[in-house]
Amino acid sequence: MKRAIARVAVLVTAAGLLGCGKSPVERRDEPQLTISADSVTVGVGASASVAATVLNNSEPAQFVSRDPSVATVNGSGAISGVAVGSTYVVATLPNRADVRDSVRVRVMAQGSDSCAVARPNFGGAATAADRNLFAYDASAPLNLQKTVESTNNGVEVSAITFDSPGGGSVTGMLFDPVSRPGARPGLVLMHGAPGTARQMAGQGQALAAHGAVVIAIDAPFARRSGPFLRFTDADRAEQIQLIKDLQRAVDVLRARPNVDGGRIAYLGISYGGAMGALFVGVERRLKAAVLEVADGGLV
Repeated sequence: MKRAIARVAVLVTAAGLLGCGKSPVERRDEPQLTISADSVTVGVGASASVAATVLNNSEPAQFVSRDPSVATVNGSGAISGVAVGSTYVVATLPNRADVRDSVRVRVMAQGSDSCAVARPNFGGAATAADRNLFAYDASAPLNLQKTVESTNNGVEVSAITFDSPGGGSVTGMLFDPVSRPGARPGLVLMHGAPGTARQMAGQGQALAAHGAVVIAIDAPFARRSGPFLRFTDADRAEQIQLIKDLQRAVDVLRARPNVDGGRIAYLGISYGGAMGALFVGVERRLKAAVLEVADGGLV
């Protein structure tokens, strides 16, 4: 019973994170304001621009920096880096101060590695070889294949495959709340070890019932025979491939017309939690992550 209660608590937490402060049911006649980016990184003396989309209101958005000593912003959303640090740029409506959105701004020294702030000290900044380990061709076709298996309580459950950047096909499951209108949040769901995406069907169904489009994929070890760990260099290679496959799963979600690309989260359980700690350090498009009973990693 305690395990069941804990699992429900995690699912509710994930569903709350997926909302990202936005009500699942928004009145269409109310003014809405959304900034195009979740975060911006600029160098000292450099600039970048953000745009604000305004619905149901004729007034243009106004921008303000919470700390002009770090970064300034003009009326068009052009952000200029002043000094190393971080702040937020907030957009509001002149006639509706309660309608707002914000974007985090990090200002780096010119020529510095933008990953260095979040990356532990491994003896130096990330090298090109480090980054290339997890790089893939994002423009390559997904070749998504979907076979609908059932529809339960407004959630369409499908078996899917798509091309893996490491070669071959990624297999998994897709849980789509087809009865929900409008753009939905997306969630990448990762199983434990040993395990499979199909074993996550209960969690996928529950989260989709809350309104999220959920994709669960099989780890590379679940797509072959033999033990999930072989204690060879092949384990390292498969974990690198998994991080690429998970990035591709985000691509699958963002390609779906009913998914809000700005509201994508990750839920990993056990092995999926350990791999999630690596994944969130690489994938910058995630809005939130829940790592449930994650261990310290296996390689």
